[in-house]
Amino acid sequence: MRQIASDSNVEFVQVDGIRHALAVPNDTRFGDQWHYADSAVGIRAPTAWNTSTGTGVVVAVIDSGILSHTDLNANILPGYDMISSTTGFSDAECQQAGASPGCGKSDDGNGRDSNPNDSSNIVHGTHVAGTIAAVTNNAAGVAGVAYNAKVVPVRVLGNQGFGSDSDIADAIVWPPAAPSPACRPTPIRPKSSTCRWAATRRAAKRRRTRPRSTPRSPTARSWSRPPATAISMSPARRRPAATA
Repeated sequence: MRQIASDSNVEFVQVDGIRHALAVPNDTRFGDQWHYADSAVGIRAPTAWNTSTGTGVVVAVIDSGILSHTDLNANILPGYDMISSTTGFSDAECQQAGASPGCGKSDDGNGRDSNPNDSSNIVHGTHVAGTIAAVTNNAAGVAGVAYNAKVVPVRVLGNQGFGSDSDIADAIVWPPAAPSPACRPTPIRPKSSTCRWAATRRAAKRRRTRPRSTPRSPTARSWSRPPATAISMSPARRRPAATA
């Protein structure tokens, strides 16, 4: 790491850490969505819907991908699978993270591509997308907070709901206008999330005033993750802010 950090072309070096999804509730009725209520314990969604229902808004959900759902499909735009490893983390890393061998692998037999399907059946990303933009006023399922918004699913969590900081950082800078990854893997694995923070900062600087309806595809990569990986970010890879 010191050798990488000493390179004047490298902004910082950090551990490519492991992230995972948390618990997913299985509520299926609006009546159970007490947190939407017009009350002290709710977000007052019914009142807010008199002002806005999310029309014209596009939300990128960086999570486990998407599964087909009749109460959601109409509001899903083309997304991307950012999981770069077909083998996942090492057995030792999975054990340290409290997971079984194979955690974090893509489970779809390939690396990055334009299919954000939740091949690992984690469901977390579908649940989050549904919370945001489930089809509403259709006498079925639940209601979305912004039910006229559109969702771009970006898959970063694979087997057992685990994923890497580097894939997450690349996903952050992709939608809606980054054609290639911003973080590149190099040989060691630190532990902080500076890369994700930097990616978020850069994506915010580049944010357009009007979202694209169809995001641009990043450069696809397919590779097996080595036993240990570090992330380095070079100032030369910074992109200028996009204009409207």
